[in-house]
Amino acid sequence: MQLYPAAVSDWPDFALRRVGMRFNMFGQPRTNDPEQCLGIMQQVVKWALRRKINAFAAMPYTPYPPDIVRLNAKPPYYDAKAAALMKQVTDYARANGILAGRTGGGIGIASMSHAEDAADPRFKGMVLCNRRLATWAHLDWHREINLRHAEFIKTSGFAFFNHHGVDGGGPNDPEVWSRRDPATRELYGDDRVKANLALWKTIRKCFQGTGVELSISQYPYVGCYLTTDGVRQTLKLADTPAARETAAKVAQRNIDYLRRLDSVLPKDIVFTLREGTTEEMKAFYDAAPQRPIKVYWEARNSIRDVVPLLNPEIAMVKSSFVTPRKADLKLWLSDDYEFWEQSKALFAEFSWNRNFPGNRDFSREDFPVGYPDDFLRTLARRAAEGLWGMTYGPRLAPLFEDMTSLAYAYDPVGFSKQRVHTKIDEPAYLKRNREALQRAEKAADAVFAEVSSSPAKQQLFSPGSYPYFLDLLRMLKGARLYTTMHQAVSELESLAKSGKMKECEDFYAKATAQLKAMEQEYRRAMAALDQAPTRTDFSSYGKWSLKASNFRFVNLLSPNLAAMQKQLDDAFGKRQSLFALYNVPDWYSQYNRYYFFKRLVAGPEDYTWKHFFGHKIFNLAPNPVEFRLRRAKNGLVFSGTIIQPKPEAYSCKAVSFREWPKGDSAGIHLLPSGSSTALQVVVGSSGGAFVCRHTTAENGISTSTPCDLNLVPDVKRTPGGWEFSLEIPFSVLGAEPGKDWKALFEYNENNTPYASAFADGKRFPDSSFWQTLMFSTQPAWQADILLNSGEVSLKDQTHATGTGTLVTLQPRLETTSPIFVKSFTAIIRDADGQALSELLQLTENRFVPLCWSPDAPLGVQLDVSHPGIVMELTAAYQEDGVEKQAVRTLFAGKIALRGTPLPDGAPTMRTPFIRSEKLTQKQGALSFTFQPDWNFSQFAPPVHKCLFHAGPQLKPGNFNWRSAMLIRYHPRFQRFYFTLTNKVRNTLIVSGRPENWDGKSPLEIAVSWNMTGEKPQMALFFNGIKAADTPKTWDDKELQVRFVPDELPYPLSFGALNSGDDYADGTIGKVKIKAQEN
Repeated sequence: MQLYPAAVSDWPDFALRRVGMRFNMFGQPRTNDPEQCLGIMQQVVKWALRRKINAFAAMPYTPYPPDIVRLNAKPPYYDAKAAALMKQVTDYARANGILAGRTGGGIGIASMSHAEDAADPRFKGMVLCNRRLATWAHLDWHREINLRHAEFIKTSGFAFFNHHGVDGGGPNDPEVWSRRDPATRELYGDDRVKANLALWKTIRKCFQGTGVELSISQYPYVGCYLTTDGVRQTLKLADTPAARETAAKVAQRNIDYLRRLDSVLPKDIVFTLREGTTEEMKAFYDAAPQRPIKVYWEARNSIRDVVPLLNPEIAMVKSSFVTPRKADLKLWLSDDYEFWEQSKALFAEFSWNRNFPGNRDFSREDFPVGYPDDFLRTLARRAAEGLWGMTYGPRLAPLFEDMTSLAYAYDPVGFSKQRVHTKIDEPAYLKRNREALQRAEKAADAVFAEVSSSPAKQQLFSPGSYPYFLDLLRMLKGARLYTTMHQAVSELESLAKSGKMKECEDFYAKATAQLKAMEQEYRRAMAALDQAPTRTDFSSYGKWSLKASNFRFVNLLSPNLAAMQKQLDDAFGKRQSLFALYNVPDWYSQYNRYYFFKRLVAGPEDYTWKHFFGHKIFNLAPNPVEFRLRRAKNGLVFSGTIIQPKPEAYSCKAVSFREWPKGDSAGIHLLPSGSSTALQVVVGSSGGAFVCRHTTAENGISTSTPCDLNLVPDVKRTPGGWEFSLEIPFSVLGAEPGKDWKALFEYNENNTPYASAFADGKRFPDSSFWQTLMFSTQPAWQADILLNSGEVSLKDQTHATGTGTLVTLQPRLETTSPIFVKSFTAIIRDADGQALSELLQLTENRFVPLCWSPDAPLGVQLDVSHPGIVMELTAAYQEDGVEKQAVRTLFAGKIALRGTPLPDGAPTMRTPFIRSEKLTQKQGALSFTFQPDWNFSQFAPPVHKCLFHAGPQLKPGNFNWRSAMLIRYHPRFQRFYFTLTNKVRNTLIVSGRPENWDGKSPLEIAVSWNMTGEKPQMALFFNGIKAADTPKTWDDKELQVRFVPDELPYPLSFGALNSGDDYADGTIGKVKIKAQEN
């Protein structure tokens, strides 16, 4: 045998690989117990060494920012004893080749959260960002603050210091430079590079001799601001040549800034870059080719759909790697949380070798829950082995596979708010996650059963990781309770949305019983784990504190059964509102689009508005809200009344013009004609108003600037909520009343936004969907009420005293404007008007924003059998303080009712009714007089009303016409349509609008047709005057083939489709039918 000499060389892809180690598996270090703190941190150092991590970020102690970064702060600026203890930790780490400790400051020198700073006249006019005031001038102030940091670093031995610029403004106005203070303008003009160079050179001098690595968070610190697509998408510009040209100019301006800054800034200052795609990272590297760069990896923030135990984005550091490169790339996993050790272990591997199996390029456009299974399995296995070791790590990999998420099990709704790029099927993901949790629990149970009674086997876990494993097992047990409850809530909501209220009740009872049974099972499981080690508790700082957790899912360690039951109760309790939300009438979107939702009015009297829709997602405001607008002599008076009983809707603090109100608020957006600047005023429920100007440039880029216009609203609490009034002078708008103004009302219910108009996906500053503001005298729109019976069935059945008809119906109330319903009743009568039932009280004293229906169909047993019945529906409601009533009479079964005679005494029949004459599409004529009985106040909701139908029998809800003849009326267009459709669905239509018809008077309608000649002939007449005689297709074109007429051997339905749909509501008389003679 011959042996050949060999050597293996191993080197890291990233020179510096940094993680946060404040949270770790060995204990929560306490600075008031130096021995405990140092002992734990020594174990942390050993953990890092085994994983080739060579830098720590977060430490057990850093100065509390307000005490050190405020110019007005008073000494001592930090705890000297704690800092000295940190020096022992950092010295121990350095001795083992690890740089430890990171702290930071920023350009802000004062805080608006401190009354002293807010009142200090020296800070007036400075840039406000994240409640901090910033200036590039006054370098002596920056020197004073950063010398405090330098002193702390000398005492603590910290290795890293980062200075952050103004974090705001986006790609188009980096650092909100356009709002810089007067002193900065005087000193530097428009040269941002010059200003920042002077600032950071001053700060660099403060740290000379400390041995600290100084980095800066320059702006931009993201690569997407340097690419055309990144800028365009960030600014939400359309994908057009003009928009791309604009985005390219903005990107180039940011690149030029970085290049200039890089060329003049000392080379030992490290730039900061947030992770991004390969293209974005390369764009940044090219702008600063010889600059050391700190890349920070926000793995947790990358997941927008769920928060898994293991973030796949950690395996995507490949996007950050570029070689060869003249300067170092320093990689930092910036997230540091409880139960994050598996992510740190995976990061340690991938930051050493970015080509490890499973690595891939980063993209925020990826669909996280759609990552390939083999990719997720690779990551899960490597993380589990890195965390628990090679003995039990492979067996515990299922805890991290398939995007297993304790967070989603605990709170799927809360975590779903993090979504940006993707949407998931929530019920499907709840099921998928539950199955993944079950696999994880099964694997963990098997390992626990094997090692629980064997200390020797427990030692085969990596140091510190056994209690960590047991807490994850405990959380898996709690997760089963939560995910079962959330699935039950999802099913309850699904049943409620579809109106299955009885099934909803049955399922609620079943789910409640299941939750109680699972509670007992959970307690038995916890008893078996009672004596096992634990990593987390509720009170001791020796372990991770549950109450202070950054991850809500650690509450799975102590499931709140009462809160879970309450979630079930709440889901069951809101079943009616869910039904209303997901059963918006078909006519509503058209009503919204074509009627008064397109405009607001400002006249000499208050104009009241009550319609508010969810932002981006169609949803109706849950409370009665009334905003009013009135034109005064010198301005607009904006006022309103909101019913809001929730205490959390009131912050008890009046806001300034810079502050967004917490809790409830009422706002208005105003855009004068021809202006590019809109004004937004948002009144808080506890007083004060946020005031902001939004300016849109010609290139489509918008900037927002809070402004002090001395707008002080009068806000008062009322017994049921709050009310406000505010006058907005025309002078602050820079315009006088005129045409083409635009406006939008905004209501925020506990920060859930609603607007007076709805446009899917639009943002409030997007004026394209705002309403036209008319300076005129017009009355506010009144509600039109639609009362429906729902599907009605009549079935004879035996009861206690004989046989009678069982009437089943599900009445429904729909309104075009939110109203307060005092009572909604029904009574069943016979053809002669005699009552067959008691008065049925359907609902009472209820706010109805759009529609209401009872929980389940109503069954009314009649004493004897009836071939048909009459239903009289009555709604008594209150609108603007006035008592009103709407009545509708409907009937079902084989019954005909006489109507009120026409003015000339001619008899009528109440619609709908059936005639037995036969027609053909070949040739004929039909005439009748229609007397409407409509409740319209101004415009009817755009619901078709069928006056005549001949054709095959339709099922309710089926509008698939063949071999049919129809006469229909469309309230939105106020037009009648005469239609012929043959069996191959060729359709011919003539339509017209009667002149000077008020929608209330009797109307003579006549039609004629002749399909026997070369060209089809059709005509429509109103009161004897021809209104149309040119048949066209649905798309207003001539029919290109010959219309082959059908026979119509069907009963003739007057006043509705033969399915009962599209009630005409009225009476019909003087019917004349002329069919072709055979």
